Amino acid sequence: MCNLSVGVREQGRKEGREEGRKEGRLDALAAAVRDLKDSLSLTEVEALDALRVPDEDRAAVRDLVARR
Repeated sequence: MCNLSVGVREQGRKEGREEGRKEGRLDALAAAVRDLKDSLSLTEVEALDALRVPDEDRAAVRDLVARR
């Protein structure tokens, strides 16, 4: 049982790190979108396109931009 608990804990840590990396990447994209909107007067869609944000991440980035 000890080996099982170690494996479960390691898997949890791996998943947590992956989730943290994704959150960090989305936060960085949201900051970049805000910067492009402010400095170059781009629309949100233009900024997302310029950064080549994948379609599956756009909603999350838009939510983060709206929060700040």
